[in-house]
Amino acid sequence: MSAENTISIPNLLSRQGKIYCFADDCLIVSTDAYPDAKMVIPREKVLSLRFGVKWIKGLYFPIGRHFNIELKLDNNEIIPLKFSSYYGIKKDLYTDKFGELINAVWANLFQPDLLDIAERFKKREALFISGVEFNHQGVCWNDNELIPWDKVQLSNYKTYFAIRHADNALFNKSLRFSTDWDSYMLQQVIKNILEQRAKHADQKYSVNLN
Repeated sequence: MSAENTISIPNLLSRQGKIYCFADDCLIVSTDAYPDAKMVIPREKVLSLRFGVKWIKGLYFPIGRHFNIELKLDNNEIIPLKFSSYYGIKKDLYTDKFGELINAVWANLFQPDLLDIAERFKKREALFISGVEFNHQGVCWNDNELIPWDKVQLSNYKTYFAIRHADNALFNKSLRFSTDWDSYMLQQVIKNILEQRAKHADQKYSVNLN
């Protein structure tokens, strides 16, 4: 397996650690200490994703950070991909590795699902992700009134995002990447839909000008 598909994360106090290898159809997790004891996670078994960084609280101030990525499988088993930094040890390294691992998990395990969702949306199917329903007309949740696409706005932040009505800021729904399963998938889907609508609107406007 090529080095581009492998991410190694050392333990806090040693160079040994865990190795995450991404193949075409699975994620393989192993350790330096026991390289033959591999955990294989087939891509088709992985249903949901959530991730985030949580402060470790000491008596008077934070003493570290938990870096956590969770995968939910089709049998509801949750696979944690996690590591922690205490007292600043390997904080910068772990921050970089956390970003690498999230990007690799998304690209290898979830990106194909995004393409499938896009195709189903084009066929005008009603879709549900993280408690939000969307179709070719707009977005809604909790049996609320549907927000038409030309009134949908996204507010994007580092740890969460919000779906808002353009004319009513109180009509909104926030989702956190660390607690709401598939919230990142939902953000990417809605962002893609809005970008495509804006692109087509610009093209139509250009044609009218000519």
